[in-house]
Amino acid sequence: MKTVILFIIILAFSDQLNAQNYDLPPNPIEGKCYVKSFKYDKKFKWKIIDCEKAKREAVKEKSTREKLKDYKERVKLIKYQEKLVKLGYNVHINGVVDNKTINAHHKYLKKKRK
Repeated sequence: MKTVILFIIILAFSDQLNAQNYDLPPNPIEGKCYVKSFKYDKKFKWKIIDCEKAKREAVKEKSTREKLKDYKERVKLIKYQEKLVKLGYNVHINGVVDNKTINAHHKYLKKKRK
């Protein structure tokens, strides 16, 4: 009985160790700003960007063209998430690059390469 309980505990902790969190960049450098770089044919990456430029962009009012571009990107991501769900991956269809989407994307790319 002890071995069964020990096995379950080890299994639970090993699952937690393998889980990756993509909400924050790995080993961030203090004073640097990061942005998610999601491309449909490549693995997810964090890019270092200019902090001052990011602050100006956050305050600046978006033009209609920029809003339309953002909308098209969101629709494209929703279609991609729907495709991942049809392939059997556990993804929320919300148009946002979240942990579930990134994990499914990496698994899909790995399967696609084989």
